[in-house]
Amino acid sequence: MVASNWFGVIAPAGTPEPVIRKLNEQINAVLRDPGYRSVVESQGAEVAGGSPSDFTAFIASESARWSKLIEDKHITIQ
Repeated sequence: MVASNWFGVIAPAGTPEPVIRKLNEQINAVLRDPGYRSVVESQGAEVAGGSPSDFTAFIASESARWSKLIEDKHITIQ
C-alpha cells in the first residue's frame, strides 16, 4: 500500500467560470515559480498543478481507490 498526502484548492459550487479560471492561472503561476518550487521540493514534496478538470479527475481516482480499500478491508467507522 502506498499512501501520500496532497493538497488542492476547491471553490464552492456555483463559483463563476471566470473566477475559477483566474484562480487556476494564479495558482499555477505560483507553482511554476522557481523559489516556491525549491522550498517545497527541499522538504521532500512534489509540486504539481494543472487544470480544474485535471484535479476533478484526480479526486475521482483517489475516491475510487480509497473506497475500494475501505470496502475490501471492511473498514467501518468506530
